[in-house]
Amino acid sequence: MNLAYALAIAALSFLGGLAGGFLRGYTTEKGKNRASKEDLGDLTKIVEDIRDTNQRGLAELTESLRAHHSMRSAALEKRLEVHQDAYRMAFMMFRNLYGSDEEHRRTGNDIREWWMRNALYLDEGPRAAFDRAWMAYLRHPAMIRADARSDADAVVKNFEEIRALPPALERAVALPPIVLDQVAQIGAPEPPRNA
Repeated sequence: MNLAYALAIAALSFLGGLAGGFLRGYTTEKGKNRASKEDLGDLTKIVEDIRDTNQRGLAELTESLRAHHSMRSAALEKRLEVHQDAYRMAFMMFRNLYGSDEEHRRTGNDIREWWMRNALYLDEGPRAAFDRAWMAYLRHPAMIRADARSDADAVVKNFEEIRALPPALERAVALPPIVLDQVAQIGAPEPPRNA
């Protein structure tokens, strides 16, 4: 019986060792899995927080860019309008350059009022050209009076200051032409022509 008893104890010890090793490995893996699940939950929360932050930032950036674009579009429209008005003012100068003193004075006042409302919308080059043309317009009647005896070259130079304004405005806006030949040049499909 001692041998049987010893064998039983050995068998039980062996089985106990196997069971203990299995349980130890099982609980170790279970612990790792649980730790991984907790880590995964933490990582998922971090990723979601980053995604939410990026989405909010992107939405704010998109809105800011949209507002900026809208403001630039409105400013561009206003600037084109002001350049067109300046062009009209240039031809008012030509039309009234040799008019009566009253017409000349009234046009000068209209130009001054327009200038005070719109000068900052003009590009730098046209703003300088407009200022030179306006000053030349104001000087011109005094230069051509018989009693003023201005040098003819000075009168011509003064007139050239006024005449330089329309081309300066045209260069500033430089709108692309609308021509069918140029549509083909940029690779866009050409609209059908009526036969």
